[in-house]
Amino acid sequence: MKHIIIIVISILMFWISDLFSQSLSETEKMYYIGQLNSDEETDRFFALQNIEKYSIKEAEDTLLSKIWDDDVTMQIEYLEALKAINYPLTYNLTLDYLDTLTSNPQIYSQEYLLEYRVQAVAILFDYGDYSLAKLVFDLLERDKPELNSTAFYLLDEILENCLEFEEKAKVELLKVLRNPKLDFYKIMALRMLFNKYGDRYYNEAKIMAEQDQNLTYRIIALEDFIIPLKKDDLNSYLKSRLLNESDETIRFLIARNFSNLFPSSHSTFIIFAPFVIFLKLTSKGALKTFVMLSLSFL
Repeated sequence: MKHIIIIVISILMFWISDLFSQSLSETEKMYYIGQLNSDEETDRFFALQNIEKYSIKEAEDTLLSKIWDDDVTMQIEYLEALKAINYPLTYNLTLDYLDTLTSNPQIYSQEYLLEYRVQAVAILFDYGDYSLAKLVFDLLERDKPELNSTAFYLLDEILENCLEFEEKAKVELLKVLRNPKLDFYKIMALRMLFNKYGDRYYNEAKIMAEQDQNLTYRIIALEDFIIPLKKDDLNSYLKSRLLNESDETIRFLIARNFSNLFPSSHSTFIIFAPFVIFLKLTSKGALKTFVMLSLSFL
């Protein structure tokens, strides 16, 4: 009972701490609002970020009075702040902003401003408007062979909500997934595909679990995608991976999952698993022979 009380108190303390971290004093609110009048762009940017983070509704009038006087590359931050405080005409202002970027003379090239147009399109997405989704793919093309993160993170929404560009979004995600130079984004691409299509991309997860050079990604592919699906071939697949996996950490994870998922094989498994994982054999062939003999009893 004592442990339960301690846990409950800890949860309450965390909740209270989080609550206070999300609130500001009136003085702090006025400080951030006042910073919108600064001549320094970094001050205004920092203020806008905090107005958005803390949803400072008192900033509404100042935001509206300042937005069109600032640089176009900063105006998107005003729109994000207005969206955060639930200003009812944010959608309309975002459309006005997009018109401004394409119709008014700019010191920036249209190619450069494409990034800001897509950020504005992301706001439209939040209001269920996907009419300008094509711009996301234009931005992806602009930066290839590099991956534009602004555009990448919008592919998930397009996949879920925009039938017109669903197939194109899927193709782009598969390109990311199969590109060895885009390690950081591969797991996210696989997750987006799984969220939409489920086990249709099971084989892609298996390829990652078996062939990816990154140890972390092999583990995630196994524990987040392959094992939770509990396919009919999972028993034999885990045996195969235990036999062929070179990393001890992953072999341990496979062994642990196998013993949990297939308790009928547990008694035999716990006999050979420690040897498979920890025993240092001078011959890889000897290790494989040992594992194959052990697995034959399961």
